[in-house]
Amino acid sequence: MAAFFGAHVNAQSTSPEGRPPARQAGQHDIAGYQINVDNDFFVPGSTDRWYTNGLRLAWTFKTPSTTPWLQGILTSARDWDLIDAEPTLTYSFGQSMYSPRNVSNPLPQPLDRPWGGFLYGGITAQAFQGPRFAATEIKLGVTGPLALAGPVQSAWHGLIGSPQPVGWGQQLAGRPALQISHTRQYRHPNFANDSMAFQTGWGGAVGSLRVYGNVNASLIWGDLRGSATPTLIPNEGDFVVLDLENREMFKHPFGYFSVAMNLVGYNYFITGPTPYGNTELRTNPLFGTAQIGISLPTQKWLGSNAPRLVYALNIRSAEFGTVGPDQIGGVQRWGSVTLNWDLR
Repeated sequence: MAAFFGAHVNAQSTSPEGRPPARQAGQHDIAGYQINVDNDFFVPGSTDRWYTNGLRLAWTFKTPSTTPWLQGILTSARDWDLIDAEPTLTYSFGQSMYSPRNVSNPLPQPLDRPWGGFLYGGITAQAFQGPRFAATEIKLGVTGPLALAGPVQSAWHGLIGSPQPVGWGQQLAGRPALQISHTRQYRHPNFANDSMAFQTGWGGAVGSLRVYGNVNASLIWGDLRGSATPTLIPNEGDFVVLDLENREMFKHPFGYFSVAMNLVGYNYFITGPTPYGNTELRTNPLFGTAQIGISLPTQKWLGSNAPRLVYALNIRSAEFGTVGPDQIGGVQRWGSVTLNWDLR
C-alpha cells in the first residue's frame, strides 16, 4: 500500500455565483494514471496471510467532470466542508483480498481471519488550499464470490509457485458494499535547508464494511523544492492519493516515513458471517501501522514515458485476537509498489 498522492487544483474562471463553469471532462483532460499493488510477496520472508493482496488502478483528470449528479455531490461536499476548493477527480477500480494463515486448509478456520474479497469502483474528490489537503472518496462494490478474489489468488499463486489456496468455499458472505472515506493532511513548513518536511493528518471511513478513525504523521526527506507532496498510509485501498503536480521534487528521489493509529468500530472482514457461522475473533479496537518508502524518478533514466516508481514496506500491529484464551494474530508485513504515469 504505498502512500499517496493528491491532485493539483487548476485555476479556473468562475460563474457569477462563485462556482467554476460547468465543463465535461474529456480524454484530453486526463492528467495521469496510477497502478498500486500491495502484496506480502514484496517483502523478505513473506507470509501469505490476513491482508494478502490489494490492487488499485486509478486515473485522474485536470478538471472535474460536471455531470449533474456528480456536480451535486461535489457541491454538497464543499457545503459540508469535506473539500476546500474546486477539486480534481480521480476514478479508481480495485480489489482487496484477505485469507487465513493456512491457505492449504479447505476446512472452516473459526480461530483465524476468514477468507474474503472486495471488488469495487470509486470516485475521489481532492483539493489543496494552501498547506491543507483534503480528499473524500466514495466506493461501491461487492464482497463474496462476485469479488473474484479466489480465481485471482489462485492464478497469482500459480504464477509465483506458491501453494494453491483451497479454502475459498469458506469465504465471507457476499453483499453489496458502500464505503465513504475522508482525510485531511496539514503540510508544515519545510526545514533543514528545504530537505525535510513534516506532515500531520486525520481521517476515517464509514460504510457497510469498515468503520474507523485515523490519525497520522509523516516525515519526508530529499530535494523537496518547495511544499512536499501529501504522504499518508493508505488503509487497504483507502487514502490512496494521486498527485501529478509535476513539482520539482518528483524529478529527484525522496524518502518518507509515516505512522498511523486506527480506532476501529467495525470490520466486516474480521467478524462478518461465513458458511460456518461467525468466527471466534474479536476486533482489536486500536492498532498501529508504520510505513517507510522511497520514490524513484525512473523517467529521468528510462525516458519521459517511464513511470515514477514508489516502493514501501508496511508493518501493522495485530488487528484481531480470538474470543477464547488461545490468542492468534500478530504483526503483519507487506510491500507496496506504485507506478505513476504523468501525461501532462
